[in-house]
Amino acid sequence: MNIEQANAIPLPEILQKIGCKPIKNKTPYHWYHSPFRLDRKASLLVEIDKNSWQDLGTGASGSVVEFVCTYLESCDESSTVIDALRWLSNMMLSPASVLYLSGEQINEDMSHFTLRSVSDLTHPSLIQTLKNKGINISLAKKYLKEVLIKDVSKNSVFCAIGAANVGNGYEFWNDFITGFVSPKNISFVRGRDFLPNHIHVFERYIDFLSALSREDLGILSGDVIILNSISSLPQIYPYVINYGYEKLYSWLGNSIAGNRATQSLREFCLRQGDLALRPMNKKYSPHQSVNDWHIYNLSNGKES
Repeated sequence: MNIEQANAIPLPEILQKIGCKPIKNKTPYHWYHSPFRLDRKASLLVEIDKNSWQDLGTGASGSVVEFVCTYLESCDESSTVIDALRWLSNMMLSPASVLYLSGEQINEDMSHFTLRSVSDLTHPSLIQTLKNKGINISLAKKYLKEVLIKDVSKNSVFCAIGAANVGNGYEFWNDFITGFVSPKNISFVRGRDFLPNHIHVFERYIDFLSALSREDLGILSGDVIILNSISSLPQIYPYVINYGYEKLYSWLGNSIAGNRATQSLREFCLRQGDLALRPMNKKYSPHQSVNDWHIYNLSNGKES
């Protein structure tokens, strides 16, 4: 894909693939929440006829390629024009042609949650929630935040454990509710090694932190993707294809949905030719998840 071809890709199609939906349409303009930052006012303006964009909150604007460069930079990814072209080539692959996954679907009703604030984890009840899952709090504070969430439908506010995703949305949970602040997307954690030859895929943040705890590590050598939902599996391949990974370690559930997702990953890796899947399920079988395995070991005196 060259720059001319990339700039011909409709911006609404790209925004849809990263989980952004138009908040308002008025020909020839579409308004979106900016994917580059926390944006409550839908200040990203897309001019359909010109296939151009402008972030009214920052003044940034430009073409499709410039949009992708800005988006990658906001995700702390390498953001050269070459990176943008590679990302677009990967992203514009049809999900149906790469992965097929039925079952869990994203609950669109979660869109009534908004993010009020983000801070370090300090609330005693949230810390206790993590302790109940066997997670070291110092480790948790390295990757997780305390978030204040507003439920617009009930006009109520509550605090939760939160983790940012690559679309600048937030995944959140506490003892009573699990949800997300749109857009729904995967989370990406850079590994210790520069240009690692492998990547890990976890279903939930709690499984990722459990694996770190069991291996007594603060960080994995390879890069990490947290799906945040099995239904987000097709969103991983722009972050996997053509990045030099030779192995993909999957840490998905020992369940019908988890097994189906692992099989989809196996088919995806076979299509790449030079990417080998390494399922880790047997490591924590017969337990359904990495966290279940971690808690079982702790309860039986098997420290990490």
